[in-house]
Amino acid sequence: MTTLYNVNRNAQGVNGYGTPFCTDIYSAALTANTDRAVTVPSKAAIGMASSGSVNNTFLAVFSYAPAAKVWVALNQTAVVPAAGTFGAVGSELNPPAKSVKGGDVIHMLCVAGADVSVAFYSTQEN
Repeated sequence: MTTLYNVNRNAQGVNGYGTPFCTDIYSAALTANTDRAVTVPSKAAIGMASSGSVNNTFLAVFSYAPAAKVWVALNQTAVVPAAGTFGAVGSELNPPAKSVKGGDVIHMLCVAGADVSVAFYSTQEN
């Protein structure tokens, strides 16, 4: 199914610089050719009902070591694409940020080792 481009002023269309320091940051030193995963927190967003009654949403902001090539997938194993061909894949190379829901699992994979981190900012949307 094609992904709708949703111009959401909370995640796109406004200056994202100057964000406060985040309280939900995860980091890892990835080893070559080993899929690693991080689960999105299920904490209730500010002003929202408890995590048991809503799907809390977050903006996952990724940081990568310089020159790192990290393939990232949501709720499936990350894979490196086949050489020389285009094909449908579930992994994206070095995304800067993605909208995710509490309980989602983000997978990361690299051919060479790489340091990565992901910060989760609450977006108060369902």
